[in-house]
Amino acid sequence: MLVDYSSDSDQEGVKNQNKNPPQLPAQFKPNTPNDDPAQHQGRTRSRPFMEGVYWSHVQLSVPLEYTFKSILKEIHNKLHSTYSSLHSLYPSDDDEDGDGYLSLSRPLALRHHQLGTFVGQVKDICKQQTSITISFSNLSVLYNDNKTRAFIVMPVVAGYTELRGLLERIDTGPVSDHHQEPYYHPPIFHVSIAWSLTSDLHSLDAFEEVVAQVSQLYQRRLRMAGAVDCSIVNVKIAKNVHSFELSG
Repeated sequence: MLVDYSSDSDQEGVKNQNKNPPQLPAQFKPNTPNDDPAQHQGRTRSRPFMEGVYWSHVQLSVPLEYTFKSILKEIHNKLHSTYSSLHSLYPSDDDEDGDGYLSLSRPLALRHHQLGTFVGQVKDICKQQTSITISFSNLSVLYNDNKTRAFIVMPVVAGYTELRGLLERIDTGPVSDHHQEPYYHPPIFHVSIAWSLTSDLHSLDAFEEVVAQVSQLYQRRLRMAGAVDCSIVNVKIAKNVHSFELSG
């Protein structure tokens, strides 16, 4: 249909007709995330929401048995008595599944058309890698990029060389091919066990000192808990998880 805009009155008529266009039904409206910190334990989005971007993450699953989870529960309770803002990253019930994870990538901003290729490349890497045995002996504190959250972590002791090799294949393969930022250098492989908003800690130096003291108390028990055999890599894409066995 052709519209003639030759006169001012005609233009006014067109404007008046479109002043209140009909609203789209709810199912056709874009699904934007709820960024209210009150709904997310005070957390704020560290990366802006971008339409069409699927935030993805490559992780090594770390299965923790009863003994390990019991130690982590004790550590959390001891620290929580001083820092009530601390949130555990493990279930309170020892019978619940509560595998930890170890990051093998930064958060990756992938587009829909890249997802299949990226997942396939990670799957191929896993076919060439044997399972990795890791162990821990102490606690440390790390922060997110904008330092709004502090994490209590268990750095990896044994297994570092094997993890470094796996990370390099992921960084130089699918991460580089999809123009994403490689992992932090040098990598600090770790499993996060609890977190707090830094704004609730008052003094970060004091927090780090308390964690170091607790680390000394539990160092021997963490070592005696033994090694953990890790054989599953997960590619987490939004709420979906693709799992691959290290079968090389």
